[in-house]
Amino acid sequence: MKKYQYLVIVFSLILCGTAYANSGEHFEKVHIDMHNPVSLQKGAKIFVNYCMGCHSLKFVRYERMAKDFKIPEQIVIHNMMFNSDKIGETMKINMPPKDAKKFFGTTPPDLSLIARSKGIDYLYAYLTGFYKDDSRPFGVNNSAFNLVAMPDALESLQGLQKKTDEALFQEKILLDSENELNAIEAKMEQKDANMAVLDKQQQQAENAIHKASSIIAQLKHDDKYFELVHKGSMKPKEFKEAMVDLVNFLSYVAEPIKAKRISMGVWVILFLVVFFILAYLLKQEYWKDVH
Repeated sequence: MKKYQYLVIVFSLILCGTAYANSGEHFEKVHIDMHNPVSLQKGAKIFVNYCMGCHSLKFVRYERMAKDFKIPEQIVIHNMMFNSDKIGETMKINMPPKDAKKFFGTTPPDLSLIARSKGIDYLYAYLTGFYKDDSRPFGVNNSAFNLVAMPDALESLQGLQKKTDEALFQEKILLDSENELNAIEAKMEQKDANMAVLDKQQQQAENAIHKASSIIAQLKHDDKYFELVHKGSMKPKEFKEAMVDLVNFLSYVAEPIKAKRISMGVWVILFLVVFFILAYLLKQEYWKDVH
């Protein structure tokens, strides 16, 4: 009986962990390969040329990156070190925080740990999610980070995009339904509320939200959520591949040892499996006379 109790506990913990991991806003799943030095090199190149004017990587040294990415140190010195003199230095920027806050309204954050704090799916959605919005100071907004303060630094690569009419229509339905649901929930708290009518209205609003959210997700999956206002230097597919490389690089930056840790983890699990089998057989042999 105890064996089954242990199994139930373990299974429950797994379910809780899965539910926690799947909580929050859904973003398109991104697949990266931290064992691919070419992808990491491309991602580093994009970061240095388009992101490092404002964002530092204060926990990463050029020397370590050159070694891990299999890039000759001389190439790193001549092509990537614009703000440092020695290859052993960290990837810092020269922009003073006060000036950055004056230019953008907020100080651009260091991105050393952004992949760990936000997740790679969010980063990909953010990097590909800039769209035209004339109401914003820099003329752009972001589908993953509403009211974003920074300009679209990658517009020259991606081009400028805007939401399609269908995306705007579905988002209006979603917003109206959410507002309606909030109003219904407020009415439910009143003493003289007609719960039967409100329950029906609540269900209708929730169905409308679910339907609009599903359509928006499908539009994003089918690349029909945005349309280009003008083209960039890269084709849409090429730009998305470049953003995967950039996310791969930022994932490495957040935990340079991760690729090695994962490879080592496989051998550790195999060792534990073999050890468990041997320990179980030894236990059976030791206790057979007792039982």
